[in-house]
Amino acid sequence: MAWLVVDHVIRVDPEFLGLLRSCSKMLGQLLKGNKQIMATLDEAVEAIGKIGPAVNRMEAKLTELLKGKLSPADQAKVDAIFAEANRAVADAEDGIDEADTPPVEPPVEPAP
Repeated sequence: MAWLVVDHVIRVDPEFLGLLRSCSKMLGQLLKGNKQIMATLDEAVEAIGKIGPAVNRMEAKLTELLKGKLSPADQAKVDAIFAEANRAVADAEDGIDEADTPPVEPPVEPAP
């Protein structure tokens, strides 16, 4: 039997003490893993924050370079590409892919 001294002497079962140590070790590993996950998420958020402005700069440059050189049909394709890119950036920024997320139906209230 191991002994634990607090304000009083308490006898602690060795198996319980071993489980407590194992839990403590696992908690330490979870906390370490959580810090790594949060660091990775912070990096992802930072990268996502840079994508939107980059897409906007690219769109502005292409608009300037192609001004008056595309047929209306081709211009519509370019516009659709940038609309989709901007939608994807917005989805990444808010964490919700609206195209793949069904709308939430309001709850149905029973008739009185």
